[in-house]
Amino acid sequence: MFNKIGHTKKNLSLIKTYSFSILGKKPGLHVRDDVFYKINNNNKVDWIISRTCDHAGGRLMYNPRLLGDCTAKCPNHGWTLDLKKLKYKNVNVRKKKLKFIQNKNKIIYQDNKHFVDLPKKIKNNNPIVKIRFLAHACMSIDIDGFKIVTDPWLIGPCFNNGWWHLYPPKNDAVNILKEADLIYISHNHPDHLHPETLQYIKNKKIITPNFKSKSSEKMLSAIGCTKIEVLNFQDVFEIKSKNIFFTIFKSGDFRDDSGLYIKSGKFSILLAVDSRSLNGGNLPKNTTVFMSSFAAGATGFPLCFLNYSENEKKKIKKTTKIAKLLEIEMMLKKLNSKFFIPYAGFFSESASRDKYIKKKKF
Repeated sequence: MFNKIGHTKKNLSLIKTYSFSILGKKPGLHVRDDVFYKINNNNKVDWIISRTCDHAGGRLMYNPRLLGDCTAKCPNHGWTLDLKKLKYKNVNVRKKKLKFIQNKNKIIYQDNKHFVDLPKKIKNNNPIVKIRFLAHACMSIDIDGFKIVTDPWLIGPCFNNGWWHLYPPKNDAVNILKEADLIYISHNHPDHLHPETLQYIKNKKIITPNFKSKSSEKMLSAIGCTKIEVLNFQDVFEIKSKNIFFTIFKSGDFRDDSGLYIKSGKFSILLAVDSRSLNGGNLPKNTTVFMSSFAAGATGFPLCFLNYSENEKKKIKKTTKIAKLLEIEMMLKKLNSKFFIPYAGFFSESASRDKYIKKKKF
């Protein structure tokens, strides 16, 4: 059905380099617009790290008066980085060092944030594209008659009866799923990989990312799906004889999550699903359609935690929602997309046990 034709990182992207001078700088920690760096007593730079938070792409702030000399903190969700150990204090995640070279007082470092694109051999045509919302994160994308369906959850609840559809699927949704040529499963959460729904399409071609944990692959196999294609991140594939190309990007944080980029002629669509800082921010530019979740994640935190007051919970929820909106706004500006479609957030906590969450989440 499709063939691998390349890899975005090796074949289709450009890593940019930037430079700055350390002339006159004293040993110790220093802060620039986009990076932190440390100079030792021999006037050598020990390391350089990005100021981008590894959780959701926020900006790590440095304020010694409030945080101390060796701490940076992201205001979006409170991730706190120890600048001595280069490790976050509240989660088990290390900060990666950027590659750099030093020529006397001049420092040249690599900025891994670059735009990627698909092969130039794509025909410059205008395909007929039909996009239809089926439910939650389940979308039907029809490109010149080739049908792709994403993350099908169409039947009943998920998360142990905790989540129900806010907008129930139409009567023909399951038939559309059955008629799909290709199914994309972004990750293994049950609102994206839903066992009851997948019972209807166990013999359909399903693509899912090659996570190190094999999390989605294992679940699909356990359900009994027989045509699973596990694809490496950033490999580029071409649908045979259809002028349709696609690649899967990894969520930029530590979680098993992914996004899908599809291009055909002048049309392109990027589905970020629930990912944070998708592909480390290295994304295609001038996409026709950008799709992203908007609900700022599951609503269990902080509402289910007893060590927060009602006012603290309200403040955290407000901060989280504002951060999500700012993240989407930043992505739209970066991608220069013509259209934005919010999805993967249309659920309701309809179980009687979750009345408090349903009432307080907004």
